[in-house]
This record gives sequence, C-alpha cells and structure tokens, in this order.
Amino acid sequence: MKWVTRRVQPMRSRQTGTGSSFFSLSLMLLAAGLQGACADPRGDSTTPSASAPVTAQHTTAGDRSESSKPRIGSQELEARLLRFVDGFKSPADMNYMRLEAALGAKFGGTSDSVHPFHVMKNIPLSDGYTFYATHIPAEKIFASMEVAVGFPEGIDPTRTPTSRCVWDATTLSRKLEETGYKRGGQRPFQGGWLRQHWRPLNDGTQGFSVALLIYRTSEDSGSRECAYGIQIDGGKS
Repeated sequence: MKWVTRRVQPMRSRQTGTGSSFFSLSLMLLAAGLQGACADPRGDSTTPSASAPVTAQHTTAGDRSESSKPRIGSQELEARLLRFVDGFKSPADMNYMRLEAALGAKFGGTSDSVHPFHVMKNIPLSDGYTFYATHIPAEKIFASMEVAVGFPEGIDPTRTPTSRCVWDATTLSRKLEETGYKRGGQRPFQGGWLRQHWRPLNDGTQGFSVALLIYRTSEDSGSRECAYGIQIDGGKS
C-alpha cells in the first residue's frame, strides 16, 4: 500500500493525472486555510494576512461561510467527522454537500473556474476553537478534503508549545480502525506529522484515505501526540 498525501512534495497523490497546477492549488489552499485556522477569533477575520495570497482570501471566504456558526465543540466536530468518513461507500459520497451537512456549515463560493474548490474558514466552536475546511472536487474519481482546528490563542501547535490537546491522536486512530480504516505510516509534515489510515474499496483495488494532522503537546503536559485536523482523499491501491 502506497503512502497517500496531497500536499507533501515530492510524494505524489494516488490519483493518476493530477498535474502540477492542481498540486500548486492544493498548496495555496493549505496556506490560506492555515492563516484562517490559526487566526485569533477575537481579531478582525476580514483582514488579509501579509503572507497569504490576497486573491485566495477574496475567492475562498464568502459571506456564507463567515455567517455559519455551528453550536458545537471540538469533540462533537471529531464525532461528526468520524461519522462522515465512516459513511463512505463510493467516491460519490465524498461530495461537498455531505461535508457541509456533517460540519453544519456552508461553504463560501469560488470564482476559480479552472480548478473549482470550496472553502469555509474561521467557523467558531463552542469551546473557543475555530475550524476551517476545504473541499476540492475529484479530477478523476476521488475528491480531496481537509478540516483543521484553530487555537484560541492564534498559535500554530506544531511550532509553539501548548498544553491544549484538540483530539488525542491514539484514540482517534483507534476510532478510525473501528470503522475499517487500517493505520499506516506516519511522516513529518508542516512541523508536525501526518498519519495515514486506509480503507479498501472495490476488492482492494482502490480505497479511502484519512490522514491525521498531528502535533505534540508541551513537555510539562506530557508531550503526547494530538491531532488538530484531518486530510481525506482516496485512489488506487
């Protein structure tokens, strides 16, 4: 079984035919999303970051996503995401409307007609966190998605020590295994780690991938592995 990731170079996606332009778009979305996810919810979320492309800020953050405020906490978000990926029976189940229903929020629109995508950002959670989500429709068969949680302090947990643990990574991996996702490898990613889980489809010739975005908590809090987000896609075995 090959490693799956959309955004780590030089590794390639499982989906054949994914070009460098699609890869560049994925990197742009990740950068824009992280700017939103790590923003302090008390600040002005409409002010573009100096390090983020201005065009990405305008095209990915529609009024619909900014006004959607699910009254759930981070633990309920985890439960909804687990139900979402457990419900995959075919690649068609990876559509953005099912993700909207799972998250309880609507995506903003996009003006990119070459590589259409959907983004929601700075969605408040009841326990002080925020989250962002991206959905990139399938170029061939499988769509690509990412959902990540932003911290109340506006920090990046992979670079700034914190005692906060969004989701315990060991527990989340076990819950994924209970729904048929086999735990795979773990590799460095964006200052933290990316841990893959794979569930086969069509007699094992294809499958769904769920990768955890992992960081370690501060040493004074036990330095345990926690997850702050997930990446979802699929492809050939």
